[in-house]
Amino acid sequence: MNKTSIAIIGMGWLGKPLALSLKQRGHNVFAATRNLDKSTEFTRFGLNGFHISYNLNSIRIHLSLS
Repeated sequence: MNKTSIAIIGMGWLGKPLALSLKQRGHNVFAATRNLDKSTEFTRFGLNGFHISYNLNSIRIHLSLS
């Protein structure tokens, strides 16, 4: 199977189980959250976590891949 890269914005009650399921199926998953501490925790699960912050006027994405 080809490894597909998928980004999930929001790792709440829907996003986290979805990301973990996709990772188990062999996909490369990027997981976005507004919580900086959570974004670093995702590496424990093999996910590429990144921090995203936004307001009505701008979006800032902080991506750090290991």
